[in-house]
Amino acid sequence: MFAWFWLSGSGLAAWVAAQKNRGAVSWFLAALLISPVLCLLALAAVPPRREDFATERRR
Repeated sequence: MFAWFWLSGSGLAAWVAAQKNRGAVSWFLAALLISPVLCLLALAAVPPRREDFATERRR
């Protein structure tokens, strides 16, 4: 039961990260290793990344 909630929380963290244009796989792995609750709190604190961020960075 605990593993189910841990995996579900990690999946939720990955989904929130994807909605904010952050690395979903990285956040999923971080939530698995650290804590889904802590990762969700961290994601709540960071602003969404702009879509043109990657093109600005290449210049």
